[in-house]
Amino acid sequence: MISWYNHIVFIAQYERRKVLIITSIYGGLGNQMFQYALGRKLAIITNQDFKYDLTAFKKYKVHQYGLSSFNIKGSIAIDSEIKKLKYQKPTILDLLLFHKNLNLDSYIKETIFSFDKSVLKIVDDVYLDGYWQSEKYFLDIRKELLSDFSLIDEVIGEGANYLEKINQTNSVSIHIRRGDYLSNNQASLIHGICSKDYYIKSMTYIESQIKNPIYFVFSDDQAWVKKEITSKHPIYYMDFNGPEKNYEDLYLMSQCKFNIIANSSFSWWGAWLNEHKNKIVIAPKQWFQNFKYSDDDLIPPSWIRI
Repeated sequence: MISWYNHIVFIAQYERRKVLIITSIYGGLGNQMFQYALGRKLAIITNQDFKYDLTAFKKYKVHQYGLSSFNIKGSIAIDSEIKKLKYQKPTILDLLLFHKNLNLDSYIKETIFSFDKSVLKIVDDVYLDGYWQSEKYFLDIRKELLSDFSLIDEVIGEGANYLEKINQTNSVSIHIRRGDYLSNNQASLIHGICSKDYYIKSMTYIESQIKNPIYFVFSDDQAWVKKEITSKHPIYYMDFNGPEKNYEDLYLMSQCKFNIIANSSFSWWGAWLNEHKNKIVIAPKQWFQNFKYSDDDLIPPSWIRI
């Protein structure tokens, strides 16, 4: 006969095998995608579903939660689950049964911007809090992420018309981020904005590599780009989507055959999701205005820095 103690041990061990992975989601859409990607990777490693904490958006008002437009996996964590991992304290039962292997470090805060391989060794309950901006966390699940970040709804209207042009031409996306990089002091100090010279040099390089490029310009400052970014080749200013449909802009960028990105995680994902075999991606050589942040693990090695 199984004793009551052995029965409790069995139940407790079974419950602890059900690993709970929660990733905090915040920031702009690109940041949210990085956070999701790491959580998805750990869910695959541990053969578990994972959840995301959206409570940061109660106070964070610069951007809205945007992953709901994609075919993502997982679900939203409830308060009790978040508290369990983010503010975990061992119970008496934990101490009795698991005192030798008890992992009290369920809350993992990103402390460096570079890739941290130790994060991928996590096999226990974990709450992830950070940006995790490196494909090294999830490159081997690219196929799954391409599916997860596909759009739920089909592109229609003006977007569909441009999508047809993108598919039929040597399409080149250009992303120019100004907006909060100018108006938000913290963002300005960390990132700064890419210069007009960067875009001119990038376009010159593209034109030396391919014939008849057609440019599709995405920006949160269309008045500036229409004045400053011009070309002898056809150029379309993608000014029909507001912030509430930024996921569609990201999708359209990913469908272009070539990409010129800003120092922005938003256009980083537009380029990373580009599946064209011979794609060229150009990224700024200086990603951060503040040199204490390293971009060594951020830019894929096949991308060109200008």
